[in-house]
Amino acid sequence: SPTLTVKVGVSNFSPDYHMIGAGANVDLVTVSGGSGNYTYSWYLKNSNGVELTSNKNTASTSFSFICSQAGVLTAECVVTDNTTGKT
Repeated sequence: SPTLTVKVGVSNFSPDYHMIGAGANVDLVTVSGGSGNYTYSWYLKNSNGVELTSNKNTASTSFSFICSQAGVLTAECVVTDNTTGKT
């Protein structure tokens, strides 16, 4: 069965130290290998894995946020193929 391949482009974000109030945007460049019928779930987590904000089950291929706390942050996107159910 096909495997989803995801490429992500990043603007003003890296998993480095961010200050409170700093903004960033994360964009998907390509998703391939599936049906083309996708939804996206975006998560921003701190260094302890605690979810700070999210945008789940959206058609949006980008995720913008304002940092609510300083520290090391991780942006994650889970892509779901709505036809096959694969992530």
